Amino acid sequence: MNLPIWMIAALMFGSAACGSDQSRATHPSTPATPIVSTVPTPGTHATTLDLSIDDAVPASGDAPLRELESLSQTREHDVRVGILSVTPQGSVLAKVGLPDIVQGGEIRLRQSRIEVITPGGASLKIPGSDGARPRQAVWGDSDERTLVWMETTSTDLYTDGWVILAHDLASRKTRVIAKAVSDKTPSAPNGTVPFLANERVYWQAAESTGDKDRPARAHIYSRDLTGSQPVRREVSNASDLSVDGQTMFYVKSRFVDPRIPHGEVQLHRRDLATGHDETLRTLELGDNERLAGLSSADRAVAWITRSLSPADETQESSTITLLDGDGSETRITGTNISFAYPVLTHDVLGWDGGDQGGQWIFVRQHNRIVDLGSAPGLADVKAAGAHVVWREGDRWRFALVTAGSRP
Repeated sequence: MNLPIWMIAALMFGSAACGSDQSRATHPSTPATPIVSTVPTPGTHATTLDLSIDDAVPASGDAPLRELESLSQTREHDVRVGILSVTPQGSVLAKVGLPDIVQGGEIRLRQSRIEVITPGGASLKIPGSDGARPRQAVWGDSDERTLVWMETTSTDLYTDGWVILAHDLASRKTRVIAKAVSDKTPSAPNGTVPFLANERVYWQAAESTGDKDRPARAHIYSRDLTGSQPVRREVSNASDLSVDGQTMFYVKSRFVDPRIPHGEVQLHRRDLATGHDETLRTLELGDNERLAGLSSADRAVAWITRSLSPADETQESSTITLLDGDGSETRITGTNISFAYPVLTHDVLGWDGGDQGGQWIFVRQHNRIVDLGSAPGLADVKAAGAHVVWREGDRWRFALVTAGSRP
C-alpha cells in the first residue's frame, strides 16, 4: 500500500514540534574554551585554532547537547539495525537485516533492507532493487524528496561490486542509478559514497588499469535522479569526493594521478553552479603520513591526516582540520589513535577513533569538543545540521546541539 506523501514526510522528517523544541532548549553555561592559539591571518578575519581531544567535555556533563530518544541496534530474532546517514530533520536512513554468515573463514552476505527510522522508533520500509547476489548497504544520503544509498557485494577492502540506488518518496519507486562493471572492481579511496545535490547523484569510483605498478585509478561521476540521461564523468583522476549544496570538494594525489608529485595532495573546490574550480590547499605529506578522509558542508571542508612515528611505526597520531569558507582553520589532534570517518555539517564536525574506539563532535558555534564515549567499530558518528547520532553500547543515541546555531 502506498502511503500519502504527507505521511511519509511526517515519518521521515518529523513535525513542527521538533523545531519548536529546539528553540525552547536551554543553553548550558559555556566554560572557557581551551584555546592554544588564535592567530589572525593578515588582511582577513580568518583565525587559527589548535585543540586536542584531551580538551573534550563528556556528553553526559556540561555539553551543548540535548539528548533525545535512543534506538536499539537489535530487534527480535537477532535482526540488526545499522545507520547509513541522518536526514535533515533527525530521522535516520538505516540498513536492517540478520547478521552475515561466517563459514570456514568466509563471509556470506545477507541482503540489507532499507528503512527510515525516527528517534522514537517509527519506521518506513523502503522498497529495494533485487540483485543477482546479496549486497550490504554501506553509505547513504537524503533530502526532503529522495533517498540514495550504496550497496556492495564485497566482503573485503580491495574490491567493490557497488550499486547506487535512489528512492523517490513521492512515487515510492526505487531505481538503480549506476553500478560497478563487476564484483571485482577495485575499491576507491575511502569508498564509493553517494551524494545528493542539484537533482543529481555524485559519487567516486575506481577502475582497473591493468598496470601492476598502478593497478587502479579513480574518477568522479554524476547522474540525474531520473536516470534518463547517461552517467557523466565530472573529474578524471580524482578521489575523496564530498558534495554539499552547490559545492564539490575532491582530492588530486599521485595515488590517482601520476602527474602529481610524490607526497603532494591537492585539495580542490568546485562551484557546481559556475563550474569554477580552484586548488584550495596543497598538503605536503611525508612517507609516514596519509590523508584518511574528507567531508564538507557549504563551502567549509574538513579532512583527516594520520602520521606514524618514524621511531615506532605502531605509534600513530591524527589531526582533523576544519577549514571554513572565510579561511579560518581549526586543528584538533590526538596521539596514539587513528581518526576516521569525518562528517561535517553547518553546526558540528564529527569523527571516530577507528579500531581504538572513541567518538567526538566539535560544536562549531562555540569551539567545543564533546566526547561521546568509546564504541569500537566503523563510522559510528552520524550527523545532519544540528542532529547527531552515535553508538553507545547496544543503542543508537540521538541528540540535538543546543549551543545555538551558526549564523
